[in-house]
Amino acid sequence: MVEPQRPTLKIGRCLFFILFFLGAIAPSYSYVLTESTLRVPIRWSSSNLQINVDTSANDFDPSKNIFCRHLSLSLQATCTARASTDINEVLSLWNQASPVGITSNPYSANRLSFSSDPRFFSPGVVAVTLLSYNPGDGIIKNGQIYVNHQTNPGFCFTQSKSAMGCVYLGDVIAHELGHFAGLAHSEVRESTMLFTSFRGQHGLHQDDVSGLRSIYHATAFGKIRGRVLGGNRVPVFGAHVQAISLKTGDVAASALTQENGSFVIDGLDVEHTYYLYTEPLRKLDSLPDAFRSAKNTFCPGSYVGSFFETCASQTRGQPQAVRLSSSQSDLDVGVVSIRCQVRVSPTYLDAKLRTGSGVYEFSSQPSRPISSFVGYYSSTEIISSSDPDEAREDLIKLDLSYLGDLPFGSTLVMKILSTAIGSPVDFSVNLSGPFGSLTDPDRPQVNPNPGRDYPPPRTETSTLRPLFQRQLSYPLSATGSQNLLDISLAPRALDAYEIMMTMPDSSTFTLKDRPYLVMFEIHRGNQVLYSDLGGRISDNSSCIDAPYTFAVKANNVSSAAMAGQQEEAGTSQVAGASCGTIEPPNSSGGSGPASFVLGLLLIAFLPQKIRSKKS
Repeated sequence: MVEPQRPTLKIGRCLFFILFFLGAIAPSYSYVLTESTLRVPIRWSSSNLQINVDTSANDFDPSKNIFCRHLSLSLQATCTARASTDINEVLSLWNQASPVGITSNPYSANRLSFSSDPRFFSPGVVAVTLLSYNPGDGIIKNGQIYVNHQTNPGFCFTQSKSAMGCVYLGDVIAHELGHFAGLAHSEVRESTMLFTSFRGQHGLHQDDVSGLRSIYHATAFGKIRGRVLGGNRVPVFGAHVQAISLKTGDVAASALTQENGSFVIDGLDVEHTYYLYTEPLRKLDSLPDAFRSAKNTFCPGSYVGSFFETCASQTRGQPQAVRLSSSQSDLDVGVVSIRCQVRVSPTYLDAKLRTGSGVYEFSSQPSRPISSFVGYYSSTEIISSSDPDEAREDLIKLDLSYLGDLPFGSTLVMKILSTAIGSPVDFSVNLSGPFGSLTDPDRPQVNPNPGRDYPPPRTETSTLRPLFQRQLSYPLSATGSQNLLDISLAPRALDAYEIMMTMPDSSTFTLKDRPYLVMFEIHRGNQVLYSDLGGRISDNSSCIDAPYTFAVKANNVSSAAMAGQQEEAGTSQVAGASCGTIEPPNSSGGSGPASFVLGLLLIAFLPQKIRSKKS
């Protein structure tokens, strides 16, 4: 299947000017909080976190939409109604998940509307968001979202979110609302604020929610902070640190490191356990200008994604659990080292080299009743994409007998994280223990794929996007001595279609080496009996990797660029710059959903006393 080519557009200067007016991102945040020129986060002032948007004047023109213009007048009216449905659906989803409510109000000065005005849209631009704010305190005064009528290919609507070769309008609207509320771009692969589109983008990701909590100072949430260093204790600028929730089995929030290596991941739920995963930035030109100087060649080649572990050899391949509680909601983990290779257990690696299958053995202990494990498949390991490769299956042996007798109805809950960190690998999972063997109990056992021996993944209902994040359960015996379990994970490489459907901008965000994380808890109904509670954090001060790390400074905006931004602003008495969401290219080679770049869509206004001269 041919990967659609990216559109060739001259947007570098456009983004550069945006960053001149908006400044760098707020210190540490990867969900990216937009800042004013005085480094004040841009936000709305509403004390009840409500932003009104007038969506009642739906000026969608079906005659200008590629999918609607050839229809009869009566069917064109249906297109207009569907556009309204999409907007209202996205607002509903937003308000269900976001701490910042957005309501439709016909009397609001803020508007979301459709336009084909050439002043807003250069060729290929799908939408723009304009914000007027006070650079002194960052308070937004007014916001406008304009969506391009003439997007090519055209918009598809709620009833056809899974259609090929079109842009689902809801994905665009959700992304623009994020900019409207003060978010810039994220590098979390399934975030609504990722720079490129993908199926399911219209629903807010937890990373987006955490960013909004941070902007609007929502209380009762936690922070994880630390410093990322490389060889010779040199700070690493522009590392992407992600907090993975044990409860959800997914990325909860993330941060980008500053020049001194510091990061703060904010807006996290407390009474939760997290694992930290650090990787290089993948798409520098989609981020604020400060981060375009970030480097990754601190090893023989780039450093790789790695989990935060202790320095002890016996815990290699077992990430440290970072626990946030109401009594300890702001936790400093100390030094986090970048790594030149994925860290796994020496016994796991030895077994993999000898037999092709890695093995973990774990026995419950008072200090750690249950644990999580890192496995991986290197780029040189050939894995089938048609059926699970039993010859390369990894094995986990759990001895839970130390826990003693368990309450009746206890279950082992297992989660697998792979595609969310860019690993294009799926597994067929067999759990064997006191009640026999279960294979892939979380998946339909009726196989609709003739000729394939594995049950397919679940799919997102509305978009048909495959969901590879796993959660499996196995019943445990009330007699503790019987709880000896063998778990096998037979890998299967994702095929080209699955990668296209799952990995936004697959050429950028798909990893060659394929790490994965297996997480465990013991439940009884909704009660968590045993979890990886962590304990005292041991940082990486004594085992820092990446010997070729060198200091990197944030990219600065030149004085020439600042002087060159005094452009004609007409009667609005303001100066500004704009950039746009970029539509997907026409591609005759691909048959998958369209992929398009979502630019940083903000026009920042200078104070009224600064006036541009007319040409």
